[in-house]
Amino acid sequence: MGHTNVATVTLPLDAERGRGPLTPERVAQATVDVTLDRLAGFREVFPQAPGVMADASLVDEGMIAARTLLTDADGALHADRPTAIVAQSDLLAVGVIRAAEELGLRVPEDLTVVGFDGIAADGLGSLKLTTIAQPAVAKGRAAGEQVTRMLAGEPGSPCTSPVYSAKGRPPLRCRMKKIARLRQLASTSLRSRLCFCSSPCS
Repeated sequence: MGHTNVATVTLPLDAERGRGPLTPERVAQATVDVTLDRLAGFREVFPQAPGVMADASLVDEGMIAARTLLTDADGALHADRPTAIVAQSDLLAVGVIRAAEELGLRVPEDLTVVGFDGIAADGLGSLKLTTIAQPAVAKGRAAGEQVTRMLAGEPGSPCTSPVYSAKGRPPLRCRMKKIARLRQLASTSLRSRLCFCSSPCS
């Protein structure tokens, strides 16, 4: 869609929570892996984009964060406000949409909003949320397979290649291997449901 003025609303960065702007210092001290993973993916595309950390994954928190990103201290729309906001959860995204509508912005005409999780989000009327859906069934299947192996006395699937490392924190391991495994599981499941050929799918 050609957006260049994009912002993000993140989940809490640490156990202390607390709202506020994303700063390099706060990110460097962050301890919540899921927030850092999603932020890292966002920064790959928009490395300089501003962001606000929410206190929790709640609709109200999304509304507060959106007002921070879209308005000045007097409540007037910023002249250079974001034209797109990527929220780290669908509940936060719903809050962003509600705040935008209260400010007189049309979604998606004036503001594009993207969420994350793929849940059934209520309270949007006729709008449909654009979201990054997680393969929940495939993730559960992979976890179940791992537990079954471990209960049978078999070793788990070790992962050794670090994918992302924040300063002062151990590297996050296994992410790419897990994603590849989940994609394989999802692909196999999809083929089994869609295959109508006489011989087994390869």
